[in-house]
Amino acid sequence: MFKVEADNLRQEIEAGITYRDKFLKEREKLIRRYTGRFFRSDKKADQAITENHGYEFLSLMLPSVVYDNPRCRIRAAEPFLMDSGGTQSIGQRAAAMELALNKWSENIELSNPLFDLAVDFYFSWSVFLLTVQDQPGYQGAEMVPQSPYPIHLDPYHFVMDPLARSCNAMQHDGPRFSGHMWTADKDDLLDDDTYDHDKVRALATDVDLDKYYPEREGMQDAPKRGELIAYDIWVPEHQNSDDPAMNGTIYTIAMGASPDG
Repeated sequence: MFKVEADNLRQEIEAGITYRDKFLKEREKLIRRYTGRFFRSDKKADQAITENHGYEFLSLMLPSVVYDNPRCRIRAAEPFLMDSGGTQSIGQRAAAMELALNKWSENIELSNPLFDLAVDFYFSWSVFLLTVQDQPGYQGAEMVPQSPYPIHLDPYHFVMDPLARSCNAMQHDGPRFSGHMWTADKDDLLDDDTYDHDKVRALATDVDLDKYYPEREGMQDAPKRGELIAYDIWVPEHQNSDDPAMNGTIYTIAMGASPDG
C-alpha cells in the first residue's frame, strides 16, 4: 500500500518535480526559439535560428485544433430499452445528456481553456483540473445547482508519479499518485471549515513562493501577502469510502513547514 504520511508524500512530490523538470527544460528552449533571437536579450535563443518554425507551426495548427466550443454526440447502444421505472428510454436519456453537455460547453466557453491547453501541448504537455462549482445567479437559493468547471493548470504546477509507465491511473503500472500545486491566503484558509485551523495557524507564510510564481524572482521588495503553498495529491489506491462515486483519496500537503516540522 502506498505510504501517505506527510513526510513520505513530500519526498514523492520532490521526486516527481525533479523528473518533471528534466522535460520542461527543453520546453524553455523551445519557447526561446519561438520568440525569436532578437525579441529580448534575457530570452535569447540557444541556437542561431534564421526562421521561426515554432511560431509558424503554432499559428497554422492552433486554429485547426481549437476554433470554437466543442460539441459532442451521445448515442445509446440500446435506445429503446426502458429504465427501471419504465418512464424513460435509454435513448431519451442519451439525448438529454447530449443537449446538456453541448449547452454546458457554450455556457462556460470551453474553447478558452482549450486554447491555453493546446498551446501548452505544443511545447510540452497540457493539464487541466475538472472541478465542480455553484452556478452563478443563485445566491441565497436553498438549492444551488452545480456544474463542472475546467481550470487550466501550469505545467510547472503539475506533478505525477515518476515511476509510472502509463499516465492512466486505472491501467497497470499507472501513476500511484498525481496532483497539483496551489496557493491561498492563510486568512482565507482560517475562514474555511474544511481545513484544520490549528495546523493552518502553525504554518509559515510566504515561503518558497518563487516555486509557484517564478516571475517574482528578484522582487524581494514586493509586499508580503501571507500566502501558503500546498499540493493536492490524489492517491487512487486509497479508498476511504464505500461510496461507488468516490475514487481514491486526495491528500493536502503544505510546503511551508510548521515549527514542529
